[in-house]
This record gives sequence, structure tokens and C-alpha cells, in this order.
Amino acid sequence: MKLSLFVLLLLAIAIPVVAQGDVAAAKAAFADLKAKLDAEQSAYRAELGKLRKNEEYVKLRKSGDRQAAGALYRELMKDIKRPDNGAYTEKFMACAKKFAGTDGAVPFLSWVSMRAASQDDRKTAIDMIVAAHLGSDEIGDFIGGLPRAVRALGRENVESILDKVIAGESSKLMKAHAWMSKAGLDRKPRRGTEDPDVTARREQALAKVSQLAPGSDLAARAEAPAFEKNRLQKGMVAPDIEGVDLDGVKFKLSDYRGKVVVIDFWGDW
Repeated sequence: MKLSLFVLLLLAIAIPVVAQGDVAAAKAAFADLKAKLDAEQSAYRAELGKLRKNEEYVKLRKSGDRQAAGALYRELMKDIKRPDNGAYTEKFMACAKKFAGTDGAVPFLSWVSMRAASQDDRKTAIDMIVAAHLGSDEIGDFIGGLPRAVRALGRENVESILDKVIAGESSKLMKAHAWMSKAGLDRKPRRGTEDPDVTARREQALAKVSQLAPGSDLAARAEAPAFEKNRLQKGMVAPDIEGVDLDGVKFKLSDYRGKVVVIDFWGDW
């Protein structure tokens, strides 16, 4: 009896450890596979850059002979190896199957759902996540990409998935991701007027994000449209900015009140 109890205790301890180990191994495998793909894509973009600077190609473009320029471009492209999306899709799906039943499968399935060239492969990956992983804390990227899946799935199906996350046992952060994506389904048009009901629906969704994940980067993104509307319009007093200038001197934007100031925002990625 004591031996049986001891074995049960060992199993109880071992199961979560194995699951955690699978997730850690999956994250490492995903990072490795993604790094290889990124390297190929970077090399491909570099070769494209060289092609566009090809002396003969540039000369033809400047001459206005688009037909000849296009023919040369296609000929030069034959020597440039494009990353094989289909092959990588197979690799990501193989890894997803290897880690099936654990959260480790999620990043691989998420990649396929958003990046696969085949719409069928995307749908398969989405179905697998919906069937087994909607309660996972690893689906943030997947949820964030769902608005782009409207073309493949239809808006009703995308909304249905998001509603399942919101109504299910997902964490508050994952529910916040779902509300953010619901807001993304109702993007503000670049030109023209917008239906007031659509505006209200989007603003309600963004408010839910802030309620569920206060202080998070996600909440900051959700609050940005309202901040722009209420604080960054012409004629309004600019929000005060505190920082350090190029000489290491601390300053506030308000220090320059009454003067013309050029603010240059930049960053490196």
C-alpha cells in the first residue's frame, strides 16, 4: 500500500514536470526554426536589394523601357532563392504534432495559422488551436492574428473564436487579447465617415482591454486612440514630455512653452 502511494505521488510530481519540459523544449525548437527562417528571409531581402541596384536594370528603368526592365528583373530573379514557405509550413506542423497535447504546440500552430501560404494549412492550424488550446496562456499571438484570418474564415467564424476565449476559462490577459482583436475587426476607415454603432462597438472593446489588463502594453495600445482623440488634436495643449537631451540634460517640453519646438521621435530595431 505504501509503495503504491509512493508511486502515485511520483507520478503526480512527474506529470507537470514532463509537461513543463515539453513546453521549454518546444520554445527552444520554435526559436531555432524561426531563426533559420528569419536568416533565409534576410538573405533573400538582401539579394533583392542588390537586384534592384543592378546597373543594367537601373539604366532600363530610367530609360522608361518597362518591358525590358521587367524581363531583366524576371531573369535575375531566377538566381535568387526564395524561402520555401511550403517546406517551412511542413516543419512547423511536424513540430506541432511532436508537442501535441501540450502548450508547446501553440507557437508552431500560430505561425502556420498566420504565415502559411496555403489557406487550407492555415485553417487546419486554427482548427487544432480551437480544439485543444483556447484555454492556454500561449495563444496571445494567435488571437492577435485572427483579424487577418477574416478572408479565410469569414468574420462570423473569427468572432465565434474570440467569443469562446472571452466566455471560457482563459486568463484575463488572453481575454484582453480577444477584446483587442474584436476591436481590430472594426478598424476606423482612413477616409469618410463611420457608422456610430461601429465606433461605439470598437470603443467598448478597447475599454474592456484596459479593464482586463491594466498597465500592460496591450492596454497602452488600446488606450492610444482615445488619447489621440482627446489630447492630440489641433489647438490642444501638447502633453508634457520629460526626457534627457543629447547633452544628457534633463528637460520637460513645458520648459519651452511659447517657443517653436521640433520633436523628433526615432528608434532602432
